[in-house]
Amino acid sequence: MPLMKRNLANILNTASGAGIFALLPLKAWAQNTPAMSGTSSYEQPLFFGIALAIVFIWSRVLISEYRHLCGQLDDNKVSLGRKDEYREMLNVSPDAVLISDDHRLRYANPAALKLFGAASFDVLAENRPIDLVDPEQLDAARALRQESLRTGRGSNYAIIRHARIDGEMIETEVACA
Repeated sequence: MPLMKRNLANILNTASGAGIFALLPLKAWAQNTPAMSGTSSYEQPLFFGIALAIVFIWSRVLISEYRHLCGQLDDNKVSLGRKDEYREMLNVSPDAVLISDDHRLRYANPAALKLFGAASFDVLAENRPIDLVDPEQLDAARALRQESLRTGRGSNYAIIRHARIDGEMIETEVACA
């Protein structure tokens, strides 16, 4: 099976998890994608658009499943095994996922730890989620969060600069739910 079809099949087969922020390091992704080498500049935006659409659909499923899971967790309807399945799905996701509550980080998958340059969750959790946002983009980040809270659905994606633990600024694509 070709790589893109296999990745799409894997995404669709495993798209049943939780996520608040989905972060994609855009520049690094576009430069390091093997499928981009050997394509013309005309084909690259189409490929990039298709890939973003796939991530968008996957994230929407994650957001929907997360809300469903939260409702069941409140009612204690989800078995411990099912909770472990959700956590494992997040742990193996190649996309960085952060879950926050009350302005504190509650979870970061390994991809998020790598993206932010944190050796462990405890190191990353010393920061509030808003502390990781470039100060010049605080209004845009707050608008995404407010949109999600207002509509009760996931927000649209936006490009937001974040600060890694070492202070380096990185561009990420962010969605909130």
